[in-house]
Order: sequence, then C-alpha cells, then structure tokens
Amino acid sequence: MFLKRQLHSRAGALGLALGLFTLTLTGAARAQTDGQVKNTLQMGLDAWHLDYSHEDKPRQQRLLMADNKPAWKYREASPWLTLQSQVRMGTHGELELRARANQNYGGQIDQLSYAHAISPSLGLRAGVLDFRATWCRSHDTDNPWVRENDPFCTVKSTSDATASAPALQAYTVWETDAYQFQANAGLFRPKALGYAPREFNNLVLPPSAHVTQNNKQSLSVNALNKETATEWRLSWIGAHQRFFDSGLVPVNPGFAPTQLNFDQNTNAYFAGVSWPLSRQLSARLTHLNSASKAHCEQFNPNSGPACTHQFKKSSTVLELNYQANPTDVLSLALTQYPAKQAGTWGGYDSVYRSSSVSWRRNWTGDWFTAVQVTRANSLIRSNNSILSYAPGTASAWGLGLRLGYKL
Repeated sequence: MFLKRQLHSRAGALGLALGLFTLTLTGAARAQTDGQVKNTLQMGLDAWHLDYSHEDKPRQQRLLMADNKPAWKYREASPWLTLQSQVRMGTHGELELRARANQNYGGQIDQLSYAHAISPSLGLRAGVLDFRATWCRSHDTDNPWVRENDPFCTVKSTSDATASAPALQAYTVWETDAYQFQANAGLFRPKALGYAPREFNNLVLPPSAHVTQNNKQSLSVNALNKETATEWRLSWIGAHQRFFDSGLVPVNPGFAPTQLNFDQNTNAYFAGVSWPLSRQLSARLTHLNSASKAHCEQFNPNSGPACTHQFKKSSTVLELNYQANPTDVLSLALTQYPAKQAGTWGGYDSVYRSSSVSWRRNWTGDWFTAVQVTRANSLIRSNNSILSYAPGTASAWGLGLRLGYKL
C-alpha cells in the first residue's frame, strides 16, 4: 500500500502506459512459449543512513546524496521497482517498455516504443526513447550499486536532459571481423504527449515560466570488440529551447523587473569505454560534458540591457568491478563533477567529488542484496546576489542497504 500511495507518474502517463502494456502482454500471452514475450521485473527496498558536515539544507543539497530533492517525501527506507518488457510483433517489429518507480524519480517511463526493422541492418523506432548518451544502470539486472555515482544518472534536475523523451529514431547495425557496431540518429520532442513539459537544461523554472519550445536531436555510435569484450560509446545531444516568463523578473539588479523570453542552445557530448582488465576484474570510464549559451528578450524597456547566460558542467566517473565468485561482486567508483555559471544573473563555479564502494551478493531464489558506502564533498565559489548558493565546502557520508528480488 505504501508503494501504491507514492507511485506518481510523470504527467499521469506511467499508470496509463502500464495498463496499455499489460493489455498488450495479455493479448500476446500465447507467444510466451515461443519466446516472443520477455519480461523482467525487479523490486525491493533501499535504506540509507546519511551524515552531513553542515546542518543547512543548501549545503546538504550540493552533496547529491539520497535525500537530494526526491520526488516522494524522503524516507530513510523506501521501495523501488523496475520493469522491462519486450514483445515481438511478427518478424519485423518489437514493442518495448522500460519503466521505474523509486523515491528519487517517482514513477517514470524511460522507454515505450515500437521498432520496425526495414532490413537486417536498418530500422526505425518511435515513441519514448533513450538518448543513449549515458551508461546508467537503473535497469541493469546486475547493477552493483544501491545508488549510482554519476549525477547524470541520479540527480533528476540534471539527468532529465539526457535521459529519455518522445522521439523518432533511425538505427543501423553492422559487423566486421572484430567489431559489432550500432548507430542511431533521432529527433526528440520532450514536450510531446505531456512527457516533460517543463524540462529545460540546467534551469529549474519558476511557476510563472512556460516552455514554448524544446527541440532536441541526437547521434550515438556503439562499438563492441567481439574478441576482447571492450565496448565504446560516443554520443551527442543538441538542444534548442525557449521559455516565456509571465512574472516580473528582476533580470538586472537596480533596474525595473520585466517579463521575458529566454532562448537557449545546448550541446552535450558523451564518451564511454568499458574493458576487462583480467578474468575477474573490469573497468569502465565515462565522461559527459554539457555546455549552454542563452540570451533573453525583455519586454520592459526600463529593465536594463539584455541578459545573457552561460552554463557548463561535466561528469567523469571511473568504475572498477571485481567478480570475486559467481555470487559476489565488489565495486569501486570515483566521480568528479565540476559546474560553472556566468552571465547577467551572476555566476558561480563548483566542484563535486565522491568515492563509493559496494558489495553485491546474489542469493538463491533470485534474491540479492547490496551494501554501499559513499563519501562526498563539494566546494563552491559564488559572486551572485540573485541565486542562493552558499559558498564554502561541505561533506557527507552515506551508508546504503538494498534488498531486491528479480522476477
């Protein structure tokens, strides 16, 4: 009952999508024995104990721990689930759903799409699709973490811009003697179907702001070495966004407030590689860089000069995984996440760093547990009188426990 009360969907879409997909699965149930339907459900309970160096909330929020702006009311112990379903539709089509519910995101559809193979090497996808610009583990059945370490995977205000959106995508696959390749190109419209009507890279909009345009496009290439199991991914996301703020915004200190149109262009680049170091030890290195430039059109001539805005942020994560035996995995992750803002609204620059270790064990009967310890610290400098970023340092410890079951 606790999970049912807290499962809020993004714009009400999650419950509808799950219901429609359940009907699809029911209609396709006879194909289950022929391998045409594949379902994976994971669920469980996460519990966190957090210890901060400062009591004030702004400093604590900068440390990106488990209580960082959750979609549900934060509780030290909270339920979670992930659902993956694929349904073969004849010889050329496939319907796919990936959805999740947890304290951090609430209920969310990460993918609800139809793929049609035009040929063995070329196809189209349509629906809610992944940008394929990260290597997040939220749906992995072997995820070793209680909470991932990349802010582009765990912080909702950051990850929404590079996660999923309604899209039309073309893909191609091909092989050589040594490599297997997959590439895709897509047009994404986050506002479509009411999926993410207020998503706006890097900015949390005030209630008086209305997003009038949010157009994105992406390219991604994935390469797998069939002999060494080394895998590479390169991705790009370009975005052009506009919002109108009907409130009286104090754009320039000392000038009259104004209504405004805000126009922003963003480019995000991702590079990742994973490779085996030995039979039991593997490594993964990822880097995502996002840069935005914006300007605003002001409606009050007494509001001063036009405003400008620049924002840069990047995330680099090094991860090591040691398969001690068939049931136990030990993991280490090091993260660095710098961010910098400059413009009419003032500026700041910050650096967030964290280190995490975890131990996951797979028990009999599809049960699994994970224990994670995370140490985080941040440094911020500010010359801004509008945004309430408190300068200085902060740190935190977190101990997380996960009990999970895979069905």
